[in-house]
Amino acid sequence: MIFRHIFLVTYLAANFKVLTTAKIITNKGISSKDISPSIGRGYSVTTGNIASACLDVDVNTDITEPSFDYDYKWFEVNSQENVATQTQKHSFSSKSFGWFTYAISSETTYSTSRRQTEKQHILADMIMDKYYISADETKTSLLSDALTLIDQGLYIQFFQACGPNYIRSIRRESEMVSMFSYEKKSGSDSSVSIKISRSFFGSSSEVSGSSSSFKDTNIKITFAAFGISLKDASPFVAKDVESYKTLVDNAFRSMLLPDIGNVVSIEIVPWMANVVFQNAAVIDTTIQTEDPDTPTLAPFLRRFNLLVNSEHVARLDEITRNRLTMFNLQLSCLGRLSAMPLDSGSLFLVDKQERCPNLGDCAAPIMTVSELKGTLLGYDANATAGQKYLVQRSTQDMQGYVENYFGPCLQAMAEQAYGIAGGAMQAQHWSAMPACSEISCVFPNVVWDQASRTCIVAAATANRDATIDKYCMPEILDPQP
Repeated sequence: MIFRHIFLVTYLAANFKVLTTAKIITNKGISSKDISPSIGRGYSVTTGNIASACLDVDVNTDITEPSFDYDYKWFEVNSQENVATQTQKHSFSSKSFGWFTYAISSETTYSTSRRQTEKQHILADMIMDKYYISADETKTSLLSDALTLIDQGLYIQFFQACGPNYIRSIRRESEMVSMFSYEKKSGSDSSVSIKISRSFFGSSSEVSGSSSSFKDTNIKITFAAFGISLKDASPFVAKDVESYKTLVDNAFRSMLLPDIGNVVSIEIVPWMANVVFQNAAVIDTTIQTEDPDTPTLAPFLRRFNLLVNSEHVARLDEITRNRLTMFNLQLSCLGRLSAMPLDSGSLFLVDKQERCPNLGDCAAPIMTVSELKGTLLGYDANATAGQKYLVQRSTQDMQGYVENYFGPCLQAMAEQAYGIAGGAMQAQHWSAMPACSEISCVFPNVVWDQASRTCIVAAATANRDATIDKYCMPEILDPQP
């Protein structure tokens, strides 16, 4: 027993730094435009979900001074050069590389019939990398509602609302790409290119002399911007070279805003490493226990248990939330199908996961209105009363999981321990709690099996979810095959 205790303490001490210090998240999920990470919001490493903002941060006064990396590129490409080679040589970002390649290819295709001219392009790329945008923790505090949850020992509710970690800093990136396109006779000089370059980089006399010389030149200006603000800027439109220069100035000023830009990465910190949280939860003292194997609980053990248990809470929340979401989608989808005309049963539906540029490249449609309705109804004539329809079986599966694992596990973690409200989360790892120890129940698409008192994979649930992802809400394919 003594050896076990020494091993446990040694293991936890060795891994505590890894588990309680900051972590950088750079996956594609955090860069998605469908979510809005901000400093002070919660985050779960286990699920990748962003939670509510529980850290009180004033972006005008509570943020550290950011740093900037600025890069500007300007070069020429003609229609006969290898576009991919030229753009790769200048090390563009994935966004600008894709945009330049598409834009130049479109212009080149348009001008191939004009054999006496060559299409010329001047490409410009302005990119701003913003980092060290972090919460100044000497000025931040927990929101009053979050503090109330901690004071009352409602740790589960706190982590459900605020997540196991919080976002301390965000790295952002803003970019603007531009292309000047014009035609010149084959073999002629590059006077237009020189004029455009002088209008940006020449002396004041050169600029004033060249600005009027574009009147007889047909120049097409194409541009795109990623991660900028239009709130206080003038109209983001360029009608000529002069208005384009104003547009670039506006874009540059927008890029200097630290809270504007596409998210590149975030820095997350466990709440247990936050001084305000530690003081509110009073987890900086050693607890005397009645367990001979573990007679005391040191502060770092209490924080360790809170950390791993908070991620387990996030995991179970994710599982139950997804189940409830899919159940509601199933009902809504059935409602939409039932509202369709009676003669639409044989019509094919759009597969929302099918991606093909041309209709002829798509796989043949396989799901009709009546087939989807039958699949989601899931009628089983041989099933017992109350289980003949898939909706009924899904309801019972969800109820069985909540009543036999989800509910008892969270209840066990919320119990008082050693005179501390909600202290069970600090006293034990979730896998050591009898109500939480069934590992088979921590995975998605499992249901509670009463006979074995474990969780088993529910193939019907997985198939239902895949069908809903592909065809709900139902949309009639147009044209029909």
